Amino acid sequence: MPGVTQYGATTVVTRPLSLMVRIVTYLLLSVLALFGPVSTGYATTTPPETTAGSVEVLPLTLLPTVADPAAQPAQDWLDQFGQQTVDALTGTHAPASFGTLRPIMTWSEDYLDGIDPQASPVPIGQWAAAISVDSKPIGIMVISQGSDDTWGGKIVDDPQLAGAAAASVRGSMLVHDPIADAWYMVTDTTVRAVGEKATTLLAGPVDLATYSAILHSRIEPQVLATQNGARTDTGAPKATPLWIPLMGVLVLIVVVAVATSRHERRVLALHEKE
Repeated sequence: MPGVTQYGATTVVTRPLSLMVRIVTYLLLSVLALFGPVSTGYATTTPPETTAGSVEVLPLTLLPTVADPAAQPAQDWLDQFGQQTVDALTGTHAPASFGTLRPIMTWSEDYLDGIDPQASPVPIGQWAAAISVDSKPIGIMVISQGSDDTWGGKIVDDPQLAGAAAASVRGSMLVHDPIADAWYMVTDTTVRAVGEKATTLLAGPVDLATYSAILHSRIEPQVLATQNGARTDTGAPKATPLWIPLMGVLVLIVVVAVATSRHERRVLALHEKE
């Protein structure tokens, strides 16, 4: 409750100190509520859960190069559109011959990360067949299913890749590295570059574990650069520094203290005059 003090003809109403404390407290709470929780300025994301899903990791010895029932839709497309696709590439109507469809594989995440340097490549749901025109290899036909469930194909124009795919032994795997857009053949635990691009990246055959280390050292700087770029530019609003609301509270406290001091001096001055 306020106090009343009589100085002659002047009545002075004084406020208890506890009221001033409550005012400052209300101001502090109001400022903090206005700015909300303090943010560190970094955007955090939860990595998606990774599951094997429909990707099946098969032992090396169980990956056939003979006709696979799962390849029937791709074979149907090849029988219907394969020749005209080759004609569009060569500009001729020379009969083309196609090798047996084989699954296209890629490196598993554990293999790329170096977690499991012996991990087998995994299938990606695409198929490949070597192409020859006039008994000469010209490339491979890559057949895949689109988002609208229709099948389509494209030619990788690389005679060296076609020859390697046609001459590969049973049980070998045709692996595509999408990062480098290069092709490899994996037989048992040996990696061999096939095609023009891959032979510039890998000079000779190496074992799986050795090539895992090579890939990991090649990919890691690219991944770190991408992560650092994402961290510095998240697209989110910049966080408000903590010192701004605190400075505002201090200014309000100073203003209240000065006003109170001036009021008391004015009252004392009036009392002394009387």
